[in-house]
Amino acid sequence: MKRKPIRFEDTRDIKYNFSLRSEVTMREAKIIGENSAHGKSYYKVECPFCLADFIAYKWSLRGGGKRCPNCLAIMGSTFQVFQWTDRVKTNDS
Repeated sequence: MKRKPIRFEDTRDIKYNFSLRSEVTMREAKIIGENSAHGKSYYKVECPFCLADFIAYKWSLRGGGKRCPNCLAIMGSTFQVFQWTDRVKTNDS
């Protein structure tokens, strides 16, 4: 069965003090660059899971977050990136 892309509501376990769910992996995004032009402010981000670069507009991070276009991980306003653990590639694979 194909798993749907991760959502923010999938990341925390409500029953256990909102701790990170066991089937979710969290990593910090790497900010490569920033543009602060009025109305077009964005960060250039490196996804910690697939190492792809993508643009994340600042206004989108304040709302629903931004997805990596390559691996569909989701990043929030604090640059924490979430992905299903079974989709995370390790150094061995």
